[in-house]
Amino acid sequence: MYSFYIKQESDLFERIFCTNGREFTMHVLDNHSREFIRVHRKFQRCSVRGSCEGCMQEAFVECPPGQIIGTVQQEDSGSGMNYVIKNVNNTPMLTIMGPSCICNGAYSCGCENKYILLGTDRTTEIGVIDKKYPESTRFSSANPVAFTVNCKYKNNFSY
Repeated sequence: MYSFYIKQESDLFERIFCTNGREFTMHVLDNHSREFIRVHRKFQRCSVRGSCEGCMQEAFVECPPGQIIGTVQQEDSGSGMNYVIKNVNNTPMLTIMGPSCICNGAYSCGCENKYILLGTDRTTEIGVIDKKYPESTRFSSANPVAFTVNCKYKNNFSY
């Protein structure tokens, strides 16, 4: 099992008032705290809550940071938050199946925020992303959410 830590960089105002449409940068760190992947999403304004293709979320993946290698795109799904990770040629590489619970955030109902990583066949589970909210009920301008990625298979990242 291989583990990585994800640190989110976003504005406190946007986290509170723009929630899912906010701009953010996620830094994926190895076990030596070195950034080897960066995921960036620009601010997105949409009047329809993600139900049209133009409102679907999209983020760009860089590895090494500064070199775009693909995208993470939201899929139209009636049951949860699902995303497809595509390479620079727009070929699907992995699928992320998000939780179906609509309670989300630091004051949520306590549902498990587990995102399952699936292989190209969309059935083989290859890992999990756990989303943890701070124990405190205070909002912080520091990292608001911690993510941990656990993969069952070794990935050969060169950075």
